[in-house]
Amino acid sequence: LGVRPGERVALMAGNSVDFVVCFCAIVRLGAIVVPINLAYKGGFLEHILNSAGARMILAEVGHLEVLCESWSRMPALDALVVLGAAADIKRLPAGVESTTLVALESMHASPPSVDLSVSDPAALMYTSGTTGPAKGVIQPHGHILLMGHLFIEHMALTPEDRLYTPLPLFHANALGLHLATALELGIEMVLDDRFHATRWLDTIRRYGATSTNLLGVMGEFILSQPERPDDADNPLRSVNCVPIAPGRGPVFEARFGCRFTELYGTTEVSIPIFTPRDAPVRPGAAGKMVDRWFEGQIVDPDTDQPLGPDQVGEMVFRPKVPWCFMQGYFGNPAATVDAWRNFWFHTGDAGKQDAEGWFYFVDRMRDCLRRRGENISSFEVESVIAEHVDVQEVAVVGIDAGIPGGEQEVLACVVPATHVDRRAPEPFIDALIAHCEARMPAFAVPRYVRVMDALPRTPTEKVRKQALRDEGVGGGCFDRLQTPAASPAR
Repeated sequence: LGVRPGERVALMAGNSVDFVVCFCAIVRLGAIVVPINLAYKGGFLEHILNSAGARMILAEVGHLEVLCESWSRMPALDALVVLGAAADIKRLPAGVESTTLVALESMHASPPSVDLSVSDPAALMYTSGTTGPAKGVIQPHGHILLMGHLFIEHMALTPEDRLYTPLPLFHANALGLHLATALELGIEMVLDDRFHATRWLDTIRRYGATSTNLLGVMGEFILSQPERPDDADNPLRSVNCVPIAPGRGPVFEARFGCRFTELYGTTEVSIPIFTPRDAPVRPGAAGKMVDRWFEGQIVDPDTDQPLGPDQVGEMVFRPKVPWCFMQGYFGNPAATVDAWRNFWFHTGDAGKQDAEGWFYFVDRMRDCLRRRGENISSFEVESVIAEHVDVQEVAVVGIDAGIPGGEQEVLACVVPATHVDRRAPEPFIDALIAHCEARMPAFAVPRYVRVMDALPRTPTEKVRKQALRDEGVGGGCFDRLQTPAASPAR
């Protein structure tokens, strides 16, 4: 197919053997994988593929319809490899060179002779922006491999272990902490299509999984399941979950009879903080600095001066070797320079460090939401809503979902056009929700909509988003999950 080292190749597949085979094949060629979130469509999908400049995409049959709808707006794409049976293909982009993975696997070719190093780029992972669209994080081979190595070390994994992977491989978490781990140790990885709280423990038992990895709200969903006398009768030895409410780690350990750990990491900085291997879980703490590979500190967000123990500030990090960190934001030097200030990478996350060296994640300083394990850019949601013909202004914020672990719901505060009847806005809200559902991932569609006469602003005309958060979802806010869809939130 003519793929060359350094080319970006998009991969749109769920947790499957095909994903693993394609990922490994692409990076072995020296090309760069661009994993695509399966919920993306429309402008979300087009931005990533256009930004990455991908010439080729490998996509499962089930995602061809979404690709066909956007193909004409992604001019760099000129080749498609379909993952799945040819008989299941119902539609292909017109005039595009295409083949199937099955056809490629039937061919005989010698392995490519490509010299690779840990510093060569392996993946372009897109992470939600705050003042702009999603940015592509350039991860070198060493970045991904070190994530697996750290997981093995801190989770005390051996060649006898078996991983259970309910998180999507198109995210950095499962890719680095599970796929890289499985490849290094040569162990089995049980791939699930998605997380299911109701059958999580049954799946662990069925496949004999000894270790797994979760995102904070998932741990809470598991703990909310009815307790059974035999909950601790399972093969699990270790579970990592981040973030989780203080005090819930010991509850998890007692109920399921396994070791519980936490960590702190981002797509950009890898895993600089991890629960030490020989330490019990400390409620609320993410862990201690992995000081063989990283440096980190808490600084004043205005001055970048280091803060003392237990003072809340911004979490900043830097690598001790260049290949264990991101190499920058692809095609976006301004964003790269903005994040790297005063020789430190600024995460935009608030945290603190105690006198014993334990780090605590406190909150997000940046305007980014998190729902169902997905980072959501308020900018991107606002951009879609602003396209609606009846919207004059919009501001999107995250509202505490009332679930420990940092779970949020999306609230859209909208100033409609003057002709919209604000005394009876239900038709407008229903049309707005339908507009969002057609153009953005399901997890990003606002649950709540507040119709306003004007957005609160500072003297310099910036939207006061904290005021919108403080107001919450009471008093005339509409909840699309209620029946009828546009009923005032209770």
